[in-house]
Amino acid sequence: MPQYIRHWAAQTGRFQCIILYYFCPMTNQPNNPLHGKTLEMVLNALVTHYGWTELGNRIRINCFISDPSVKSSLKFLRKTEWARKKIEELYLGTPSLYLDVE
Repeated sequence: MPQYIRHWAAQTGRFQCIILYYFCPMTNQPNNPLHGKTLEMVLNALVTHYGWTELGNRIRINCFISDPSVKSSLKFLRKTEWARKKIEELYLGTPSLYLDVE
């Protein structure tokens, strides 16, 4: 890292951010089909494809069965890693959703 950037970062207290940006750039993930997809996008695609009833049958989560909504489901999925993993697995198990093939 150039000396003048190190000096500026140390003076402003932003040294950690500069180091992270300089040494850990965002990487492209060409082999990750979930790259660039938000949890909301994945959930909406599943709901559009399967519907709430079938989604609740495939993944037994109460927020899909009892008064389902995208907002409540997202809130639960963001807090619960095992449920989020199941959603991602179902999404990846349905190639027509992430490959844009009908």
